Amino acid sequence: MALALANYLRFRTVALALFVSATLLFGRTQAQTTVPEKAEKNKTEKSKAEQPLELPEFVITGVESLDVPGGAKQTPKPVAKLTQQQVSRFNPLDKQSFTLLPAAAPSRALLPQQGKNGFLQGEFGMYIAPSAEAGYRAVVGNFDLNATGGILHSGGYQRNTDFTNVHLNIESSYLAPEKFFFFGGSRTDTYLKVKNSNYKFFGADSITFPESVPERSALRFEVGLQTVGSFENWHYDMGVSSESVLLGGVHENSLVNGHLIGKTILKGGFLLGAKAEVQLQSHITRPLTDKYLLAPSILAGYNTDHFALSVDVGVHIVSAEFQNLMRPSVNLKAAFAASSLLTLELSGFTGIRTNSFLRALEQNPYTLSVSGRAVTNDIYRFETVLYDIWAFIRLHPSQYIGLTIGSGIENCDFAMVYGGTDRNGGFAPEYRMTNIVRLFAELDGSITASDNIKAWLNARFGSSTVLGFSQNEGTDVPYLTPFDASLQYRRQWLPQFHSIVEGAYVAERSPGAGKNLPAYFDIRLRVEYQITSSISVSARATNLLNQPIFVWQGYQERGIFIAAGFMMTF
Repeated sequence: MALALANYLRFRTVALALFVSATLLFGRTQAQTTVPEKAEKNKTEKSKAEQPLELPEFVITGVESLDVPGGAKQTPKPVAKLTQQQVSRFNPLDKQSFTLLPAAAPSRALLPQQGKNGFLQGEFGMYIAPSAEAGYRAVVGNFDLNATGGILHSGGYQRNTDFTNVHLNIESSYLAPEKFFFFGGSRTDTYLKVKNSNYKFFGADSITFPESVPERSALRFEVGLQTVGSFENWHYDMGVSSESVLLGGVHENSLVNGHLIGKTILKGGFLLGAKAEVQLQSHITRPLTDKYLLAPSILAGYNTDHFALSVDVGVHIVSAEFQNLMRPSVNLKAAFAASSLLTLELSGFTGIRTNSFLRALEQNPYTLSVSGRAVTNDIYRFETVLYDIWAFIRLHPSQYIGLTIGSGIENCDFAMVYGGTDRNGGFAPEYRMTNIVRLFAELDGSITASDNIKAWLNARFGSSTVLGFSQNEGTDVPYLTPFDASLQYRRQWLPQFHSIVEGAYVAERSPGAGKNLPAYFDIRLRVEYQITSSISVSARATNLLNQPIFVWQGYQERGIFIAAGFMMTF
């Protein structure tokens, strides 16, 4: 059987070779007989070939699939990475906020692109100030996980000025598959933030107690959950969050927030919806049920190519000791693109804001705790905003330059401010009626592909009245600077090397009582060199003029500071 099969294959090969030879021979004979005809024809074809070629239009129909080597089925090669200088030419103002209209929120139905998985950076500076931070990101299925953590320690510029900060942030995003009936395609974000700060009070009044300077260990937790999605033509946004702070292991303040938003897009660019928010607050001597804010409202909006308007109208209901209020609330935002070069924006708010120890601690790390105050019945009252109005003019003649000019006016009751310190250097919040007018200008422009300038000017006038004491009318708002400005110049010397020079000026400020805090001028310098695509080194210097900088009464910031560090991605 094997022999017969072999003989058959040999015969088929010989027959095929004979057929091919005969075909070639016949074609050569035919070519020789038509040479005279084709020779004359080729002269005509040659003259036509020298003219521009015109191809007729054609249409291919059918269902036949083409297999073209090197075409659509070919595996694409990785795109070469652009240098920083090349990227800057495409988008020289990647951080610029100037747009014709407020940009729509990015789609939450897609997980973000995964680039580098992690990073590690470290720095060491004067006054024994090392810092380190690391982070890692992983996309597993429909989960996007991100975790960062770090530590910053400073030996202090003099005795009792050392501090240590430690933080950890864990974030997760989950994209729900379409198989879920109501939540299909929605995105759920969860996060956990933990920060612990250890520092000492070193104020002018505490020099009397050099051996017993107050110390503070502030441990802060923040956790949240939010889901955003759509069902048919309805869009929903719901979530809950909570944050707490412990001083020396003792609970001081907690805030719990919850919200539910539903809205639908109507024909003609109209939007209609509703929102409900609730906020509960507890202190060391108060449970959550003793202080709350309820905020139901109706949402409306209208959007076209050149105009955007959103209005939130409702009521704010608050309950706390010595405060039981109900006030209408309005939050309005509008933007109009007058032309490709000019955008006008307007925003306004009236309603109630929450004062809390958590908010105070963010503004002033030396705020007296709830347990440290002699009177605790009226602390952290709700702030009544009579009106807070802002207007903006944004000029953007090109993608390389943008200018914003704005003005705002604000009037509040029970606004939280800071007066003088106690004998241990702590600040007790005060509640006043405040009137503040602000004028500012911001410029961001690229002179060349390698040179960028940013400038900021801010002028403010504020007067305040201590509640119940009319003789204090017209006093300045404590720690409100009447003028501050900054100028930054960034130069890309090489594709791998750039420098940033920045100067900031802050005018003289009143602490509310005592001598005014002096004005200061802070000059800063930073250089960075990219060794490889994954490793860079940098150096920076702040307060090059060694100015006496006081942010709060009695607390002098460190003088000239120099540090060097590195960044590695992987």
